[in-house]
Amino acid sequence: TVLELRREGFSVWACETTERSVNLFDTPPPRPLALVFGHEEFGVSVDVLEACDAVVEIPVYGLKNSLNVANVVAVALFDVVRRWRK
Repeated sequence: TVLELRREGFSVWACETTERSVNLFDTPPPRPLALVFGHEEFGVSVDVLEACDAVVEIPVYGLKNSLNVANVVAVALFDVVRRWRK
């Protein structure tokens, strides 16, 4: 669970578009980090969002306001690992 991960020293970020979300690309990723991705249709539950250290989103430009979860996983993992390697 999120609380178990936090007890083990992980920061836990949910990837979700909410009023609380911050831009993933503007937020330095801590180490260690666990990322939470939601259900394709329903997203991350409110209980999980509240338990996370942060809620991050990938900015989307144009008419769409969301990406499918497979794309979010790919972009988020690529970006976090890329920045850790710097």
